[in-house]
Amino acid sequence: MEDPLLPLSEMNISACSLTMDGSFFNIVSRGDSFRPSFSKLGELTAIFPRIPHLALTATATAKCIEQLCEILQLRDVKLVTSNPDRPNIYYEIRTRLPNVKKYDKYDDLIKPLCTELKSLKSAFPVTICMDSLESLAYCYQFTEEFLDEDAYDPVEQVPENRIFAMFYKDYTTYYNGT
Repeated sequence: MEDPLLPLSEMNISACSLTMDGSFFNIVSRGDSFRPSFSKLGELTAIFPRIPHLALTATATAKCIEQLCEILQLRDVKLVTSNPDRPNIYYEIRTRLPNVKKYDKYDDLIKPLCTELKSLKSAFPVTICMDSLESLAYCYQFTEEFLDEDAYDPVEQVPENRIFAMFYKDYTTYYNGT
């Protein structure tokens, strides 16, 4: 079987962590019909088995956590039941605009990331954003226009030097040949 990470390494993409917030915990309480893509988060843990995985919640029960560990294919789970705020890790909740202001709400969320990415380039920590294909496509276009010539590190404008990328939901199936 071909290594699913090979395409990522060919594009000079690596991940240092995978972080999920409490919103995906609804797949246990509401079932698979609630945001079906959330139930596929385990695919990311399969793609990146050697990086740390962090799942945060303020309300999940012990039973919910057990079920989610199965869905996410988590192994050797370390449960922290205290405030996770630390100098090098934090959980931040941002208020976004209502859905009626569709693209403005994305701009407010993605612009601070793009500003820091433009400044730090390859030193920017790997950040994975998950949403609908439409919103991710918009954010990708926003990032491309915002970064302009700074979208590459080093500056040679070839795909393997691009400092951001977008993957779609069937990415793993496509590259696994299934």
